[in-house]
Amino acid sequence: VRSPYCFDGTGFLAGGATVLVDDGKISGVEPLAYDVPDGCAVTSYDGTVLPGLVDAHTHLVTDSGLNALSRVAGYTADEIRLVMREAAKANLKVEGHVQTLAGARNAIEAGIWSIAHSTALNDEMHKLMAQKGIWRAGTETPQGLAGHPVSAQAYQRTVAGLRNAYDNKVPLTFSTDADYWVAGMTRGEVCLEFLKTWKDAGIPN
Repeated sequence: VRSPYCFDGTGFLAGGATVLVDDGKISGVEPLAYDVPDGCAVTSYDGTVLPGLVDAHTHLVTDSGLNALSRVAGYTADEIRLVMREAAKANLKVEGHVQTLAGARNAIEAGIWSIAHSTALNDEMHKLMAQKGIWRAGTETPQGLAGHPVSAQAYQRTVAGLRNAYDNKVPLTFSTDADYWVAGMTRGEVCLEFLKTWKDAGIPN
């Protein structure tokens, strides 16, 4: 894959890059003008290529005003289904930004594609999500991020909830909800810190 824009997690590579893929896996990153072996298919891409770790819930810009989340109204299951029908017309999926148990019930009843945040998700909700194949983007914040403290008790609940979802066979997707910066760290480095929670929960690669 040739692209004039390549971001490697710390910065853009000068002049772009040629990304080598072997049997569905990235095997190398070379300069844009790299002479690929004979017989290799070459795809040109005008967008930005970047490493395959995808953060399923993040913020590049955010509304940081007071009570920003409280201004987001809750929806009934029927209202969520309406949104899903309209999204389907554009071949889009719908993720619910869920903060309450009632909201989780409505989203699950409606058959939403995925649920962001894990605060309202318990064993019962996880079992229902697994039955319907609803994805969980839990945004599990680790301990140790400077300026973003997480108590031991809160972290234990986060780890236990993630493990419970895994044990219930809920489809899991990695996400951070990182709408902040940590001094001395790139955005990619902050993202990688969130893998600690998954390791502590015993989620395999």
